[in-house]
Amino acid sequence: PQSGSATAMLASLYGTRYMLDLENASFAYEQLGLLAERALKLDPNSVNVRIIFASKCFAYNQKEQFLKEAEKCLSRCPSSAFRIVSLGMYICLFGDWEKGIALLDRVIQMKLSFPKYIYGVTFLHYYRKKNYLRALEEALLYDMPFLFWGPMLRVAAFGQLNRLEEAGANIAHLKQLKPEFEKQAWYLITRYVKEEELAEHVLEGLRKAGMNIKPSQL
Repeated sequence: PQSGSATAMLASLYGTRYMLDLENASFAYEQLGLLAERALKLDPNSVNVRIIFASKCFAYNQKEQFLKEAEKCLSRCPSSAFRIVSLGMYICLFGDWEKGIALLDRVIQMKLSFPKYIYGVTFLHYYRKKNYLRALEEALLYDMPFLFWGPMLRVAAFGQLNRLEEAGANIAHLKQLKPEFEKQAWYLITRYVKEEELAEHVLEGLRKAGMNIKPSQL
């Protein structure tokens, strides 16, 4: 209980549970906030603690505080691939695509191992520019079989490309992983996609693919 690092790691586990809407997500949201704040008080000089605190700020939509923490962390870990990916991803999703993509590109060019969810962000980078073919290429690299995000991103791209048969197979996979997705789409997507215009753009692709997602969900 007195370890800032252990407390932060526990906060991170709760954060993942909340962001992916796993069981007891509301409780996980509360614990993420409490534990991240406690960890920062216990060990304010730990980079790991501060990165997890920054991820809490992202989950809590505290943009200004997140950006300040991200700058501090990046200045202290200029060559850590995993840390750069984490911060670059959130910077993109808060709307600073130029800076965030530059950070992600740096990691990719290092040719080091990095988490496959980076391709969810690179997908959105091209999708927002309406480069749907390149977005689809990125979505096909999103190799996280147990997460609904992979098939969801592919459905959106296939929908925009009017490739409905391929979209259908991914819709089936998406519903298998997240049976209530059509009812929860906006709620789930905006956990990560903080720009409402981009979130609606993703929903547009899902609708074009044949999913029953109504504008009234906004």
